[in-house]
Amino acid sequence: MARSGRKRKVGERYPSGQIRPEDTGPSPTQTKRLMMAAVAGMADAAWSTIPGIYFLSGKISPIEYEAAKRFGQLLERYTACLQGPRYPRTSSAEKGSVGAPVDVESDAGIAEVNRHVSVMQRYNDAHVVLVGHGMLVEAAVLNFCSGLGQTPNGYENLLRAKRGLNALAELWKINEKAAPKQEPPQVV
Repeated sequence: MARSGRKRKVGERYPSGQIRPEDTGPSPTQTKRLMMAAVAGMADAAWSTIPGIYFLSGKISPIEYEAAKRFGQLLERYTACLQGPRYPRTSSAEKGSVGAPVDVESDAGIAEVNRHVSVMQRYNDAHVVLVGHGMLVEAAVLNFCSGLGQTPNGYENLLRAKRGLNALAELWKINEKAAPKQEPPQVV
């Protein structure tokens, strides 16, 4: 009961009497169901990643989401480049067959080397920008964007990830035109 002179806070209450916070987004159960549906191809693909969930729930901007998608793809290509040349798919002793390793002197070998060099240079540029904002920012962006992503641990890590994503958006010149124009869907 409110003391005299103090106004009682208005809002929906739990049975214990505490005020319920306003619903700011979809429930975790609905989010998990949408994520599983996206993986199965039945819902928007953005629900299948943590950056996509944060974008669709309005926690990151479209520009930050586009930077997260690009960095995630770049990180995937970078790790593939670190694995070295692709292994042969079949075992064939015939030169030039699908199973033969790529000859570095051939046109296909030179194209693959150029692709690897391009990916390494783009990743190194992004790495320099992120480290310029601090090692914690780099770690937050790497965790947020790698694979399906990891939920930032606390509000400070979310702010660090957002700062790093904005720095990457500046590096890659992502603006409102390049960012996705998708509005968050209504979750039922």
